[in-house]
Formats: sequence, structure tokens, C-alpha cells
Amino acid sequence: MSTDLNIVINADDLGYSGPVNRAILHCFRQGLIQSASLMTGMPATSEAIAMFKDSGFGSSLGVHVNLTEGRPVTDFNIRKFLNEDGTWNKEVTTKSLLFLGKRSRDAFYKEISAQIRIAEDAGLIPSHINSHHHVHTQPAFFPLFLKLGLEKGYPLRIAQTYRSGSRLKGLYRGLINRRLQKEKAGFSGYFETLHSFIADADRITVGKVELMVHPVYSADGSLTDSLDRQGTDPVYKRFYEGGYAGTLKFKLNERV
Repeated sequence: MSTDLNIVINADDLGYSGPVNRAILHCFRQGLIQSASLMTGMPATSEAIAMFKDSGFGSSLGVHVNLTEGRPVTDFNIRKFLNEDGTWNKEVTTKSLLFLGKRSRDAFYKEISAQIRIAEDAGLIPSHINSHHHVHTQPAFFPLFLKLGLEKGYPLRIAQTYRSGSRLKGLYRGLINRRLQKEKAGFSGYFETLHSFIADADRITVGKVELMVHPVYSADGSLTDSLDRQGTDPVYKRFYEGGYAGTLKFKLNERV
């Protein structure tokens, strides 16, 4: 595989829970991942910040903006996007919304900014910005994230480059990624899962590739991925056992 291939394995959901925080720190220490994305409005956010502040890995943390779980960190009160108890309504915020009215647009801009600011105020300068359940790639939200990314100088996670979903979605994701490339605002040239990268290893030979994982300790104390809670997926199993580089036949880059 080409030495011109720069691979960054990023762990999402830091701050989601104690088991997630501990799993991500372990993966950093073992060299399994090179970056992670912090959720700044979750129950274990403060714990994550304390764990990572003096860990030596703080410069490799981005912000995982969350508009789908838990509560807003601002006084966001547009009921359409919230459940009765004031938590985010995932069924609405993950829809392919085409546009937002000015009131909604201003409220979301304020919320996204506030989530990023929590990390900044804690002394963590984000190395990137992405989002829980990829809402930053939705047509209505993408302009807000792009504006903030450009204003602050934080690169954004690009839309998925692996083949998934309809042809129309693929064309739309390509449009987003071309815009990010034009603005020099993208975190990488490819965004893949472990599975898709294995399948596309011959196709992707040059450039920066972001691979996404979700480390967590299960109830029995074993290290796994939140997408593989049963521990039956051979790709995740081999990755967390440290056999990833051998499986894909490439040398992992140094931590970014």
C-alpha cells in the first residue's frame, strides 16, 4: 500500500459515558487510534475533559456536536426539534431537512457554537469538528457547520465516501465534499468505516483517510465497539485486539 496514504483512526462519542471514556483513553495509549471527538453536553463530558487534559492526547481531540441525544447546552426552545421532556428529537434532527427558518437557523448556530466553546473554555483547541449521527452533512445544517468551521479554522469531517444508500445521496455527499475541498475546510480526503476501507483498500491508495470507530467497555469489561455490542464482528474484534494493521497490510501513521 502506498506510503502516500495518511490514515487517521478517530474514535467518536468521547464524553458519552464512563465506559466510553476509559475505552477511548486505552485505545490512544495502545496506539489503536490517532484522534477522538468529544461530546460536550453529555453526563460524562467533565470526566472526559479531566481525563484527557494532562494525558498527552488533548491536542488530538475534536468536537462531536450533538443534536440528537440528551439536552441542548443552550436555551434552545424550538419545540419542533425537541421531545416533550426537552431532549433532542432524533427523528426530526436526523431527517434530511432542506432548510431552516431564520429563528431555527439562529438557534442552531448558537447551540453548535456553544458546544464547541465548552471544549475551548476547557483549554482544548479542537483539531476537527464532526457530529453525532452525521447531522452536519444534512442540507439544513451543513451551511452552519461550514460557516463555523471557516470562522474558527477547524476542519470538518467530510461526508461518507464509502458506497452506502441511494445514488442520489451519493451525489449529494459528493457535492458537499467538493465544497469542503474548494474551501480547504475538510479534515480528510476520504471518510470510511473499517469495513468499507477493507473493501476499498485497492481503490484508496493516496491521500488522508479518516476511519471511524466507537470504542466502549462492555458490561463484562471487554473492549468492543458500540456498533458491535455482542462482540461477534470479526473486523472489530481483530481491530481491538491490535491486529488491524496486519489485517489491512499497512503501517499505521504516528498519532496526529
